[in-house]
Amino acid sequence: MTRVGDIVHYVMLASSMGEQRPAVVIKVWPDETVNLAVHLDSSDGYPSNQPIRRLERVRYGALHEPGTWHPMDEPDVVEPPSPDVETVINQAEVVATKAVELTDMVKALKPLAPEPQEPPATEK
Repeated sequence: MTRVGDIVHYVMLASSMGEQRPAVVIKVWPDETVNLAVHLDSSDGYPSNQPIRRLERVRYGALHEPGTWHPMDEPDVVEPPSPDVETVINQAEVVATKAVELTDMVKALKPLAPEPQEPPATEK
């Protein structure tokens, strides 16, 4: 549970790299959003005379998405490495083989299925 005065990480909105800045919780709302005083770096694009930016009703971000906060001791989310091309090709070949096997199974079962019957004619 976050409390007023806790220091947390704020994930910068304009950052595609997930850059984080320290922030102090200045209010906790009943819906668990918080007001923050975010400590900025001069490279963040704000005037140097504004080293702190106040943000209201910032939501918790378990995945550390931009515009959210998380506890400083929470480990950073690490995305798994992208598979190499050979792995992707091998997986595609396995999927294609399974698709052919399933198609063959459906073809083998089709003659066993009963023929659809016409509904009985009703007299008018």
